[in-house]
Amino acid sequence: MGDLVTLRHALRPQLPLTVGMGLRRVMDTIDDLFPQEQSAIARAVPRRRQEFAAGRRAARDALAGLGRQAAPIAVGSDRAPIWPDGCAGSISHDAEFAVALVARSDDFRCIGVDMEPDLPLPDDVTAEVLQGGEVAIAQTGGNADRAIFCAKEAAYKCLYPITHEVIGFDAMTVSFPAQNRFCAMLLRETGPFPKGFVLNGTVLRAASRIVSMVWLDASQPR
Repeated sequence: MGDLVTLRHALRPQLPLTVGMGLRRVMDTIDDLFPQEQSAIARAVPRRRQEFAAGRRAARDALAGLGRQAAPIAVGSDRAPIWPDGCAGSISHDAEFAVALVARSDDFRCIGVDMEPDLPLPDDVTAEVLQGGEVAIAQTGGNADRAIFCAKEAAYKCLYPITHEVIGFDAMTVSFPAQNRFCAMLLRETGPFPKGFVLNGTVLRAASRIVSMVWLDASQPR
């Protein structure tokens, strides 16, 4: 349980009190999905079912932290989670853990979270992800290329419920203005967000992982 506790202790202090968080170990998760969730992965291999179930269990833990009852989190035609009415959230998992963040949509319009191994990106992925000044950041070492990737994934997942646009890694650029902080700036207009719009997020290293988190408050464009 060491890594699970380490992750929880690293992430929770960085989140607003009004954001619920859930963490689950994939291998410990039982397949107790709601029928709407079961149908979404009816043809999935057992490992994929276990990862999916861990994400849903983590999401229900996050909902419980907000005082919400357990509810199905179905999958839309775009494969994105369908959150209960009045909620915004995001799920990420790796081979070992699943993490979910959930908030009331009256507090936060949308949330994005991504969890990655604290390892260098494969060369072919690096070439696709890095843009302009990000190359110099990656050359500073410390698996900065993976941190850029993780930040972009979280930012994309945060924006998607509003824009419903699939964008590439070249649609934004990431910088790290301070320890544990990142800025993701849009390089082109995306949905209601203009070119130059900046998402300010948190990036942490814990338990051999990089985790990026970002949220937009309810006053942001819809």
